[in-house]
Amino acid sequence: MTRPGVHLAGVGEGGGPAHARPRSRAVAAAARLAAALLVFVLALLLVTGLEVVMGEPLSGGRAGHTSLGDLLHPR
Repeated sequence: MTRPGVHLAGVGEGGGPAHARPRSRAVAAAARLAAALLVFVLALLLVTGLEVVMGEPLSGGRAGHTSLGDLLHPR
Protein backbone atom coordinates (compact mmCIF):
# COMPACT_ATOMS: atom_id res chain seq x y z
CA MET A 1 0.00 0.00 0.00
CA THR A 2 1.37 3.42 -0.90
CA ARG A 3 0.94 6.62 1.02
CA PRO A 4 -1.63 9.13 -0.24
CA GLY A 5 -0.04 11.43 -2.81
CA VAL A 6 2.54 8.83 -3.87
CA HIS A 7 2.21 7.80 -7.51
CA LEU A 8 3.84 4.67 -8.86
CA ALA A 9 4.86 4.95 -12.51
CA GLY A 10 2.73 2.80 -14.81
CA VAL A 11 0.16 1.92 -12.15
CA GLY A 12 -3.35 3.36 -12.39
CA GLU A 13 -6.07 3.54 -9.79
CA GLY A 14 -7.02 0.17 -8.38
CA GLY A 15 -3.56 -1.25 -9.09
CA GLY A 16 -4.18 -1.92 -12.80
CA PRO A 17 -2.10 -0.62 -15.68
CA ALA A 18 -2.17 3.16 -16.04
CA HIS A 19 -3.09 3.12 -19.73
CA ALA A 20 -5.32 0.07 -20.00
CA ARG A 21 -8.09 0.40 -22.56
CA PRO A 22 -11.40 -0.95 -21.34
CA ARG A 23 -12.71 -3.72 -23.59
CA SER A 24 -16.38 -4.08 -24.23
CA ARG A 25 -18.14 -7.31 -23.35
CA ALA A 26 -18.66 -8.04 -27.04
CA VAL A 27 -14.92 -7.83 -27.75
CA ALA A 28 -14.12 -10.02 -24.76
CA ALA A 29 -16.76 -12.58 -25.83
CA ALA A 30 -15.41 -12.57 -29.39
CA ALA A 31 -11.88 -13.16 -28.08
CA ARG A 32 -13.07 -16.12 -25.97
CA LEU A 33 -14.98 -17.56 -28.94
CA ALA A 34 -11.93 -17.22 -31.20
CA ALA A 35 -9.74 -18.94 -28.60
CA ALA A 36 -12.25 -21.79 -28.23
CA LEU A 37 -12.44 -22.26 -32.00
CA LEU A 38 -8.66 -22.31 -32.26
CA VAL A 39 -8.40 -24.99 -29.56
CA PHE A 40 -11.13 -27.03 -31.31
CA VAL A 41 -9.41 -26.86 -34.70
CA LEU A 42 -6.02 -27.78 -33.19
CA ALA A 43 -7.56 -30.78 -31.40
CA LEU A 44 -9.28 -31.86 -34.62
CA LEU A 45 -6.00 -31.65 -36.50
CA LEU A 46 -4.21 -33.62 -33.77
CA VAL A 47 -6.78 -36.43 -33.85
CA THR A 48 -6.81 -36.56 -37.65
CA GLY A 49 -3.00 -36.59 -37.72
CA LEU A 50 -2.89 -39.48 -35.26
CA GLU A 51 -5.41 -41.42 -37.33
CA VAL A 52 -3.42 -40.89 -40.52
CA VAL A 53 -0.19 -42.04 -38.84
CA MET A 54 -1.87 -45.07 -37.23
CA GLY A 55 -3.77 -45.96 -40.41
CA GLU A 56 -7.08 -46.43 -38.62
CA PRO A 57 -9.62 -44.14 -36.97
CA LEU A 58 -9.72 -43.71 -33.20
CA SER A 59 -13.50 -44.16 -33.40
CA GLY A 60 -13.10 -47.81 -34.41
CA GLY A 61 -14.36 -47.36 -37.97
CA ARG A 62 -12.95 -48.70 -41.22
CA ALA A 63 -9.19 -48.94 -41.58
CA GLY A 64 -7.68 -46.44 -44.00
CA HIS A 65 -10.26 -43.77 -43.18
CA THR A 66 -10.29 -40.95 -40.66
CA SER A 67 -13.16 -40.12 -38.29
CA LEU A 68 -13.41 -36.66 -39.86
CA GLY A 69 -13.49 -38.13 -43.37
CA ASP A 70 -16.27 -40.51 -42.37
CA LEU A 71 -18.28 -37.61 -40.93
CA LEU A 72 -17.86 -35.47 -44.03
CA HIS A 73 -18.34 -38.29 -46.56
CA PRO A 74 -20.66 -40.96 -45.05
CA ARG A 75 -21.21 -44.13 -47.08
